[in-house]
Amino acid sequence: MIRHFIFDMGNVLIDFNPDYILSHFTTDIHELGKLKSYVFGGDTWLKLDNGDISIDDAYYEIARHVHRNFIMKHFTKSYIHGLTIPLVAKR
Repeated sequence: MIRHFIFDMGNVLIDFNPDYILSHFTTDIHELGKLKSYVFGGDTWLKLDNGDISIDDAYYEIARHVHRNFIMKHFTKSYIHGLTIPLVAKR
């Protein structure tokens, strides 16, 4: 009896492109490189990918390394963008 399935998600079931993902947070090549290093270049990503830590733990580990001004600038930009999305009226 099969009890568990293990799926290889990245570039198998879904397209995984770190540059594309991070381009939603900045268009500055220098910031993109630093962010890519913080998110995907360290032990945190490996631990998350291996299932050794939760997504919340990974978030806090990465957030410790990302500059506060960068986080606030992009959070504010995303928040404002979210407020300006037009609502579709129900019919």
